[in-house]
Amino acid sequence: MSETSIDEAVAVPSVIIIGGGISGLATAYFLSTLGIRSTIVEKSNRLGGLIRTESLLGCQLEAGPDSYLGAKPAVTELARGLGDLESQIIGSNDQQRRIFVVRNGKLVPMPNGMVMIAPSQWTPILTSELFTPKTKLRSLSEIFAAPRRRTDDVSIAELVRDHFGEEVLEYVAEPLLAGVYGGDSANLSAESVLPRFVAYERQYGSLIKGVRQERRRSSTASIFLSFRDGMQSLTDGLAQAIAGWTNILHAEAGGLQLTMNGWRARIANEWVQADHMVLACPAHTSARLLGTAAPELARELAAIPYSSAILTTLVYDRSKVPQPLNGFGFLVPRSKRRTISAATWINTKFASRVPGHLVALR
Repeated sequence: MSETSIDEAVAVPSVIIIGGGISGLATAYFLSTLGIRSTIVEKSNRLGGLIRTESLLGCQLEAGPDSYLGAKPAVTELARGLGDLESQIIGSNDQQRRIFVVRNGKLVPMPNGMVMIAPSQWTPILTSELFTPKTKLRSLSEIFAAPRRRTDDVSIAELVRDHFGEEVLEYVAEPLLAGVYGGDSANLSAESVLPRFVAYERQYGSLIKGVRQERRRSSTASIFLSFRDGMQSLTDGLAQAIAGWTNILHAEAGGLQLTMNGWRARIANEWVQADHMVLACPAHTSARLLGTAAPELARELAAIPYSSAILTTLVYDRSKVPQPLNGFGFLVPRSKRRTISAATWINTKFASRVPGHLVALR
């Protein structure tokens, strides 16, 4: 892979990709498999975007996502095409997979067998301290729900309330999704975020029936997957794979123009021509770039809401942490949240990433 200044760039690349994160790198990779050259424009001095693995005191710490869902095979399939990267995939320590929720000032374990918002086992939810008798009875009656096909998309909040009530929304659905999406469950699309549960509702009526059917068919593979040397192995592998096919410009794109022959991008005060343009960057950045070339599309992109989060990892001597760390971490419901929305106990989730004498709290 060649990294050049704008003056040394290929004059007419066939494809320009704005953004050098996982989306931009994957785009360049799949183009290269078709024999198509491209140019990635990335304003920072590194590739990989939010995916970044750092080492501290012998700990392998993630500055961005620490894993991906094993149930979604796209990353595994991508790794399969990147040399021996598939052999570096590791699973989370699911023998100790347990999630706690803050309630009444203490950490209460999530019932075993919860599949996102729905229970797959009766005994754990009926004996759980997390729910009141009213919610437990609501779960028992949910199994008799009739199949339902909604005419409009609904929010996650509405879907959960319809099936399980307010308590499951507050102590299960909202905290689980807050760590991934950061937004309000009342504004998150059920069809987009939890499509399989919408499908369960259509087929079975009961979400509990749906997850129980899925559990019968599911494998015993780990729920969370990552890479032995950290998630950055994926973006580093992609960067290596596109070497020779992709030109990298570490500069900021200033604007786009649609021309008779394709697109022009203003990069470092120069216009660069391309047959095709791929925007692999946040919606608000794409909106700024398309403000003149496609104003209507730019307005739609600018209207997409974003939420932000600060990720902090703290490392302590193990002897100074009295908590047994007997799970993957804890979630904080919105009504109890002051500063922290969730925490991961890295020692338990991926034990190989932290030496035994230390504790890493993410």
